[in-house]
Amino acid sequence: MLKQLSFWAVGLGLILASCANRGNPTGGEIDEDPPVILKMSPENYAVNFTASEIVILFDEYVKLKNLQQQLIISPPMNTQPEILPMGTASKKLTIKLIDSLLPETTYALSFGESIIDNNEGNPYPFFKYIFSTGNFIDSLQVSGVALNLEHREPKSIISVMLYEVDSTYQDSIVYQKKPKYISQTTDSTAAFKIENIKAGNYKLIALQEENKDYIYQQGKDFIGFAEKPISLPTEDYFELALFKEEVEYRPKKVKQVTNNKLVFGFEGAGENMHIALISEVEDTFKSRITRDLKTDSLYYWYKNSRAYDSLQFVTTNWAIKDTSTVQLRDIQRDSLRLTATPQSSINLNEQFIVSANLPLNRVDKSLINLIDKDTIPVSFEYTLDSMSNQVLFDFEKKPSNDYLLTALPGAFTDFFEAVNDSLQFRLRTKSIDDYGNLRVNLKNTAYPVIIQLVDRSEDIKRELYVAQSGPIDFQFLVPGIYYLRLIKDSNSNGVYDSGRFLESRQSEHISHYPESLDIRAGWDEIIEFILD
Repeated sequence: MLKQLSFWAVGLGLILASCANRGNPTGGEIDEDPPVILKMSPENYAVNFTASEIVILFDEYVKLKNLQQQLIISPPMNTQPEILPMGTASKKLTIKLIDSLLPETTYALSFGESIIDNNEGNPYPFFKYIFSTGNFIDSLQVSGVALNLEHREPKSIISVMLYEVDSTYQDSIVYQKKPKYISQTTDSTAAFKIENIKAGNYKLIALQEENKDYIYQQGKDFIGFAEKPISLPTEDYFELALFKEEVEYRPKKVKQVTNNKLVFGFEGAGENMHIALISEVEDTFKSRITRDLKTDSLYYWYKNSRAYDSLQFVTTNWAIKDTSTVQLRDIQRDSLRLTATPQSSINLNEQFIVSANLPLNRVDKSLINLIDKDTIPVSFEYTLDSMSNQVLFDFEKKPSNDYLLTALPGAFTDFFEAVNDSLQFRLRTKSIDDYGNLRVNLKNTAYPVIIQLVDRSEDIKRELYVAQSGPIDFQFLVPGIYYLRLIKDSNSNGVYDSGRFLESRQSEHISHYPESLDIRAGWDEIIEFILD
């Protein structure tokens, strides 16, 4: 009897323990499987397509994530289809076609990874729905890579497009209409593939856009292109280099800023812009022109013995001529202000610059004194850049030294004969051990080239023009991470020249050194930059 009671007690204990375990579930394994498509109506790859609505059924609730960024429709539709669900979850994905469809055309709707399950967010990988309004699915494709060479790595997705080259094709179509076919690069590799294309001749274009409307906007978008039309089918692999075109020159309305100061704004290349006064003025009328260093503007300064109600000008830039009349008002003129760059620490190979808010006429060197920390006079030379309205000082700078530049009243005289008050500018240099140096040996390159050191934000920190082979030295670099890029100066003009689409002219080629450069204090770095 005792044995029977003991047996029942053990059994009861096991049952209770089992019940207790059921009351503390572990939650099970996390669902990592993507949703499964159960049915599509019409079926994927349908031909002779006439439906106005597409329905896709899944085995679980799904929702849409980042659809606007990921959905690609090729050919593009003028009116985007309505796609449901929006903001909620459903087992049914509905695509309502609003735009009329082109005849005998294969359409591809690429969803990327925008379709995800509702619980764990598992994406349906790169779903694509394809149909044809004709009796077969076009199956040709174009592949390649599209890179913005101004950047060392892809920064955003690039749209790659095909325009049909027929009797109506003109290059200006990229400014006006959407392409026939479209795809996008992948984030990491910049590779692209346009699929489901019919045989024919096409213009291959790449755009890196702000507003993703597949219409080229000069000055805002980057563009790349194959120089000649391509003929499909083809097995060629295309490499497209994107660039930002310089905007076509266009003058803006002339405005009065203060008394005796007008601003002539413009867009595009203004290096050859000329301003001519055509109003009748007295012999005592004098004028000067300076350029704003931050904006595309020229300043026209004038002085005279009497007031004018208005002034009339003609601006010319190559073949473009514009006439402007400015109604003048009484606006107080600024007083002379001088600022220095840099303001404290100066690099051993850096210029000291004094800038003025009013145009400078004269510099009296005898009223300027430069001494070091031992009060020993330091010889210097200066250059007055009238266009930028700056005075550039050159002097020998020694490591671990202090310098004091003083300017007595009258050292700087502006266009209106006003002079400076007493000025003092203090500068300090670091020791040589506070800097790093970089030597670059170029291989497999043609000269001349422009070589640039840039920071993480791709701002240019140093730039050298190199006309012949030999070691290239960047000295006295502030420690930090740098990147190196090289521009092939094809026309030997010393500056980077971007391309021009309508002239079928590519930009000058840019190459990037594949690794970052960790410049350390007291170190000399030597690298070999081998060009392809």
